[in-house]
Amino acid sequence: MSKEVEFASILLLGDTDKAIEYIQKEKKQDHLSIYNDVMTPAMRYIGVLWEQNKITVAEEHLATATCDFVLSKLMYKNKREENNTKRAMFFCIEGEQHYLGLKMVDSLFQEHGWETKYYGPNLPLDVALQDSLKWQAKVICLSVSLATNLPKLKEYTKAFEGLPQKPAILVGGRLTSMYDLNHFTSSQSIVLKDLNSVTDWLMDWSTRTEDSTYASN
Repeated sequence: MSKEVEFASILLLGDTDKAIEYIQKEKKQDHLSIYNDVMTPAMRYIGVLWEQNKITVAEEHLATATCDFVLSKLMYKNKREENNTKRAMFFCIEGEQHYLGLKMVDSLFQEHGWETKYYGPNLPLDVALQDSLKWQAKVICLSVSLATNLPKLKEYTKAFEGLPQKPAILVGGRLTSMYDLNHFTSSQSIVLKDLNSVTDWLMDWSTRTEDSTYASN
């Protein structure tokens, strides 16, 4: 039995203790490896089972909730920096309910020392704009998984592009690996296709920030 099928079967049972125990036995304990090697493949497999009517909606929801619980336990270990000016907010655009991948991205930002706000699924644009302006977020990370929401994605990205603090606008979600989303985003948006590209972006940000600090001195 493959790793993704094995972990998926645990999630479908809703067994949080067994799921955590399974993760703890992984050789690679960094979050990126756990997300790439175990959680994401398992949830994709569960999605296929649901699309093929091999599991019920209730079972899919139970598996998602169980995976969410395990993910939250992993994120609890992340250390937060005090008086942090690196601020990032994460949410799914209005009409989007698939949030686990976005929560993993939030976790990776926290690991790199960012202060984050995670709003979850289905956040209206006006509310997101108000909070971003009030909190002065330097990064806005949006998630989209349904093709029917792509026109709305462009509305969101263009609106955030006009904020006075000029945040970096990152776009992720299931569709990024399936389509060219540049036609559905603003000119300043960056499409990140997977968790590895998120890590690359974070490392690049750190390098540019360090170079800028060094130059100013």
